[in-house]
Amino acid sequence: MTMKIDIVKRENVTQSERTDMYSVFSQYYDNINPNRFETDLEKKDWVIQLRNQDQCVIGFSTLQIYEHSGTTGSAMILYSGDTIIDR
Repeated sequence: MTMKIDIVKRENVTQSERTDMYSVFSQYYDNINPNRFETDLEKKDWVIQLRNQDQCVIGFSTLQIYEHSGTTGSAMILYSGDTIIDR
């Protein structure tokens, strides 16, 4: 299977792409609904989209980047959120 990978700022993910992402996600996770999915997605900064040869979203991962200050200083954190690839 040939896949194309797009890295997209979360705010540039279209409603159609969000719908496709939720469709893939909901096939593999329980206790999820569109509102919860959107709320979680809004906390992320980037989306890595996997597309098939027809340009359909067949998988994705989400990323959040933030700064954490601790007793030894500050660090940039890259948090990888939901990740799913359709079979």
